[in-house]
Amino acid sequence: MSIGKRIKELIDAKNMSVKEFAESIEMSYENLHAYISDKREPGSIVLKRLYEVGADLNYIVMGEKKNPKYECENILKDYERIL
Repeated sequence: MSIGKRIKELIDAKNMSVKEFAESIEMSYENLHAYISDKREPGSIVLKRLYEVGADLNYIVMGEKKNPKYECENILKDYERIL
């Protein structure tokens, strides 16, 4: 699945129209449509805006969903190293 399709999946999961979502991330409908139709790939500013509205950037960019158990284990290991 492409980055554009994953962005569209995020929009659908938020039960928003493309226009509503574009407004929520302060982007024009035309620019967002270019991303979801895979005519452009988002840069750092767009990715930051997606993150700010709750997107899992690892999933958006790489297509891999975070594993909460794995994340917790890594946090605990980091904490143990600090102590």
